[in-house]
Amino acid sequence: MLSFVTHKGAVVRRMGHLEVEEMFAIRTELEALAIRQAAARITAAELAELRTILDAMAVAEREGRLEEYGKLNREFHMCAYSAQPYERLRSMIENMWDSTDWCRRIFTHDADSMRTSLGEHEAIYDALKRGDGEAASVFLRAQKQRASAWLLNQIDTAEDAEVSAEPPPAKAKRARSAG
Repeated sequence: MLSFVTHKGAVVRRMGHLEVEEMFAIRTELEALAIRQAAARITAAELAELRTILDAMAVAEREGRLEEYGKLNREFHMCAYSAQPYERLRSMIENMWDSTDWCRRIFTHDADSMRTSLGEHEAIYDALKRGDGEAASVFLRAQKQRASAWLLNQIDTAEDAEVSAEPPPAKAKRARSAG
């Protein structure tokens, strides 16, 4: 998100706690709908593509290529959502991902999160393979809630660090009364 600051121009503004919470709440609902719709329509070719992406994710996780894993994560989700029939829904999800693309940092700072994520993606894939949209939706919701909680914790930690790094406020001089 951009803010315009006098004498500085456009500045990238960090999202606050409430904004991240809101974005993930919206993304979770949109993506849960998309994954349920996709489960009923996904083809063998689309499942094969998801399997290929998952295998690449496993290699990236094993080799510690965290940034690549984040890119593959997005590719997995967009591939899965492309199996659902609603173009506007897909577009809304892509726009939400674009506005929160910085959230991929969860994978560039936390290898444990990447391992957990891989298991979540496997569960989503298995549910899609069975055509079980409700199960896929449950796994997706859990994944989004975990990612959201991690990011909110990072924001809280960063805000706490900023507050503790600020110099103490200057003490106001007391006005002496003429007496």
